Amino acid sequence: GCVRDMLLGIRPKDFDIATSAKPDEIEAAIRAIKRRPYLTGKRFGTVAFRLEGDLIEITTFRTEKYLGTRKPEVEFVRDIVQDLSRRDFTVNAMAVDEKGKLIDPFSGHADLKAEKIRFVGNPSIRINEDPLRMLRACRLSAQFQFVPTAETKEKIRENAVKILNISHERWTQELDKILTSTHPHRGLDSLAQTELLRFILPEIWIQVHYDQNSPYHSLSLFEHTKKTVELTKND
Repeated sequence: GCVRDMLLGIRPKDFDIATSAKPDEIEAAIRAIKRRPYLTGKRFGTVAFRLEGDLIEITTFRTEKYLGTRKPEVEFVRDIVQDLSRRDFTVNAMAVDEKGKLIDPFSGHADLKAEKIRFVGNPSIRINEDPLRMLRACRLSAQFQFVPTAETKEKIRENAVKILNISHERWTQELDKILTSTHPHRGLDSLAQTELLRFILPEIWIQVHYDQNSPYHSLSLFEHTKKTVELTKND
């Protein structure tokens, strides 16, 4: 995410470092520079520390196996490409090495320039690993005005009902980000086009094809709702 943001000219909110070093080695290196390590995620390979106010998370290269739960079984690896292959979207699957060279095995930079949202590898596998990724695709539409590719939208439509396996609390976090973004109507459009809206906000879904059929309304009901949201303060 921070590589994506830097390429967009946005200051990242946090920085993630990936390394072949094991968690014990990371912790020792942080203590060696007299910093306090945060060890909450250590068993999953992540050790964090603060540097000039920024939270820096350092994670051992890893792959993840999902066994019917969103808490995966983690296996440490020594290859950055393997690590990047587990990411959700190509624009989030880029890294920069210590010399500043872009590592981009899934053409995320090209998708970033084209403002496209595309799953890494097999879309169905990525969705089954964590169905919330479908909602994240819509959030990226709202935040950055990116457009999901035709295949991305098709696969989300096919799997949209799986969003019901995700807690409403996790829905709310993504919906809040959509509604407080600079372009919430794009996120609502993506939710409608992928039919996620049918399951997440059914009271809005019924508006999508509802014609107000009134001389007093120039917009359909869904277009009217999107326009209202767009003109409302993103608080």
